[in-house]
Amino acid sequence: MWLESKPTAMMWRRNVTREYPETLHSLEYAFFDGQSTVRAPNKNPSKSLATAASPKLKDALVPLQWQWRNTGPETCSNAPLQSALNGALAVPQYKLYFIVMLQETFCPNLPASNKIIEGTCSSWIATAYEILASKDSDMLSESLLAMSLTVLGREQRDQDFATASLRHYSKALRRLQVELGKGNRGQSEKELNLITCLACASYEMIANQSVNSFTQHLRGFGALLQGIGVHSLSSIAGRRVFYEYRAMDITISLSARRATFLSSPNWLNPPWDPLEVHQSNPLQTLIDRCIGVPALMEKWDIAVQNNMLNPNTLNDFIQEALEFQTTINDWEIRLRGDEKTQLYIGQISQPNNSPNYENSANFFPISYRFPTFDIAGALMYYDTVQILLYELLVEMGFACRRLKASSPDSFLGVEVEEINTPDLIEKSAECADRICQSVDYFFDKDKRMIGRIVILLPFETARGFYGRLCGSWGNIDVGGVRDERLEKRFFTTISTSS
Repeated sequence: MWLESKPTAMMWRRNVTREYPETLHSLEYAFFDGQSTVRAPNKNPSKSLATAASPKLKDALVPLQWQWRNTGPETCSNAPLQSALNGALAVPQYKLYFIVMLQETFCPNLPASNKIIEGTCSSWIATAYEILASKDSDMLSESLLAMSLTVLGREQRDQDFATASLRHYSKALRRLQVELGKGNRGQSEKELNLITCLACASYEMIANQSVNSFTQHLRGFGALLQGIGVHSLSSIAGRRVFYEYRAMDITISLSARRATFLSSPNWLNPPWDPLEVHQSNPLQTLIDRCIGVPALMEKWDIAVQNNMLNPNTLNDFIQEALEFQTTINDWEIRLRGDEKTQLYIGQISQPNNSPNYENSANFFPISYRFPTFDIAGALMYYDTVQILLYELLVEMGFACRRLKASSPDSFLGVEVEEINTPDLIEKSAECADRICQSVDYFFDKDKRMIGRIVILLPFETARGFYGRLCGSWGNIDVGGVRDERLEKRFFTTISTSS
């Protein structure tokens, strides 16, 4: 059991959710596909290219479509989209246009004061474009083209786009393997390999909803990065890619409860100008303070599995967790700046018009907006790390009680910090509520695909917390509201916000 005692009366008023077997579908599918049910295949594929999501794409393809209609009956009689798409991608200017479209569909549409090159999880796209502008690379262009086509395919629910994206992704992988097999290369070639790895990892997450493949690419990226060394990342492109990788790596490390090499002193304190723009990004400053949390989780898991706990080691673990908590709380205070600064901007929740969305405002009457997208992403990760630390402290508290019950004499002369379990559970629920109340913000159209990627780990963490909470006490009524209604709130939020 995750918890061993009944919650307080206050805790029972918290909206919680229960995970039913029939809803255990891929969360990534719901996030990246835009809805939780598969739309029927397009019955008229010849029209798909003309009705693509972007008006710019439609305008760009008009001359090419006119050419197809006027080159003879063999090409104008409702040719399948795949043939038309192949023709478009064989023309360099149209291939380039699909690549450029990636920024329109993938990166947030941020105001001028929050430029995309400084943004959370998206500056690597700008870096990739800059590299392509200065140096031709089939490997990188194929990987970006694959990403663009798979995003368009999901928007249009058209398998032909997906098929084309897979073909170009395979080309990118083969060329990346060839480049990696060449051994030591120049700095620009190494950076090109790094950014192609990021593109391939992003493709796996979006196209195949494969966390395992995503993780494998990131591990390969990490190995390349370690081989290059932190001192060699002297260029702007190299530093951008490094910070993008940090944001992705912390997600995997927290989920897996495994330490990352990025927490070592030489990677945590790179020898660069402290005015480096990404170094002051709110998410990056948070990562600076919490990057050691996965290592603490890993050490704790090893100690528990190997029965290495005693009063002294327990107290050391608890103190280390509390130090992390203090550190990230100080981060939040600094981000706020003063008491007048409002980070979470509340507004009345608007019920969704979907027929499957029943009285959504009854679950969370208030939803949140944020001053900037970068602050929004950082705050979601702040709440995520808080939940994980609270749960870790709860685990430590229970371990301490069990050890006291089985070996009370071992605690003689040892003072172990007391853990207030109900208070930690209540604080975790507050963090989980804030995450759920913020989901709609990240599904706004102007946040595009990056918005969904940024909120994925926080949402999974909140959802996991609610599931463990209900798993401990069974199917219950909370303030007269059945827990499955909140679960419906979660999934309909995902499926109808695109």
